[in-house]
Amino acid sequence: MKQLHIMLTVLLGAALVTAAPQDKSETDWDAKITKKQAEIEDLIKILNPVVAAVTEALEAGRTNEIIEEDWADAVHQLTTANDMYSASKERIEKGERTKLLFLNMENAWQYYVKAGVAGVRAKAMIDALPE
Repeated sequence: MKQLHIMLTVLLGAALVTAAPQDKSETDWDAKITKKQAEIEDLIKILNPVVAAVTEALEAGRTNEIIEEDWADAVHQLTTANDMYSASKERIEKGERTKLLFLNMENAWQYYVKAGVAGVRAKAMIDALPE
């Protein structure tokens, strides 16, 4: 669990650094969108095992009210992120490469981060429960 938390922290830190305006051209939305999509895909790869582990624990009855509230928050954030990202991918497939699309993808990324924080917190509480 600690390694997962460290990986999430490192990825989020790197993403925050790369999210800062570093491009030579503020109008190279294609490059920015491609980079943001890669960041989102990397984040999803980290979140998937957390989702699977928490879901399995909850199905096994390892829960309490606080964990369920945290998990409900994580699911809400994740659902919102997935919806936003799916809509963004449809726009990319149609050839859209605009500042607005980039900003929508950035917003989805932020929801994924929020989902990750709540999910890791829920997993940590489950791991701390007595057997």
